[in-house]
Amino acid sequence: MTALPKVFAAIDVRDLDRATELAAQLAAAGVGLKFGLEFFVAHGAAGVERARPAGAPLFLDLKLHDIPATVEGAVASAIETLEPDFLTVHSSGGPAMLTAAMKAARGSRTKILGVTVLTSLDDSDLDAVGQKAPVLDQVVRLARTGLHAELDGFICAPTDAATLRATIGRAPILMVPGIRPAWAADAGDQKRVLTPAQAIALGADHLVIGRPLTQAADPAAAARKVLAELAA
Repeated sequence: MTALPKVFAAIDVRDLDRATELAAQLAAAGVGLKFGLEFFVAHGAAGVERARPAGAPLFLDLKLHDIPATVEGAVASAIETLEPDFLTVHSSGGPAMLTAAMKAARGSRTKILGVTVLTSLDDSDLDAVGQKAPVLDQVVRLARTGLHAELDGFICAPTDAATLRATIGRAPILMVPGIRPAWAADAGDQKRVLTPAQAIALGADHLVIGRPLTQAADPAAAARKVLAELAA
């Protein structure tokens, strides 16, 4: 099996033509493609098939969270129609839901990744919804739940990667969003961010980068710049 790229570009736009253009440029630069909820609600699996260049590594970031039977069916449908390399579920859905997701993915190439705590949330946000523990405690708790369900890996903020890697070991995949190259303008709506090199050094396997690539004047050049920095 060909090694998957370290960087996945978040194609988080609703316009199908623009998404198709971005996907072609970024895939040609050597990064994988992440299609998330905004794009998927607008265009569905057919839109992903149209926008994605043939053979481009695919991360389908739907963050599924529902009763176990519904998630099992959704995972099965996603694999049947798109066979993504990665597909996300919310770890907070509980052991039965996570086990159902893994059951649906059995025998496929699709890796199921459990979202721990979103990079847009900090301690005060968790407190507001009744989660009193610090973010990092919740990240570790949810990862341990996912390990028991035999998830393939996890989504976490780059600032949580070192602790999570120390907790779960080397085998599970860590896909890390909240990445901002040093030359990027700002962090946007994400509160816990690091540079690509920092995140890899802390234990990330793959990185998700959105606006620094998709809003660059030359998205392909920006992607190549990130890959060159990682190679160095």
